[in-house]
Amino acid sequence: MVQRTNGEQGIKKILNFHTYLTCIFMIIIIKLDNETNGSHVMTLTEKLKRACHESEKNRYRLAKAAGLEYASLHRFLDGKTGLNSASMDKLAKHLGYELVKKGK
Repeated sequence: MVQRTNGEQGIKKILNFHTYLTCIFMIIIIKLDNETNGSHVMTLTEKLKRACHESEKNRYRLAKAAGLEYASLHRFLDGKTGLNSASMDKLAKHLGYELVKKGK
């Protein structure tokens, strides 16, 4: 039987924790990468929120670039209110989204 030192045990714990975190992050990335979650297809609102969060701009700059009031975008991203259709159009256009009908 090999006797491990405290340093070796500490390194093993750190590596196990690192492996655990790596797996968790991989699962999160895979879930975020899919636009469906089982039978749930992301709504336009969910897609716009996701795109805003992935944007390199902070909320203020994103709002100004899209032609929206900062407070409106902030409340929308926090889930407190929705956006009216004109604001959703502006935000979608700025983020590069386009509404396209799926073929049957």
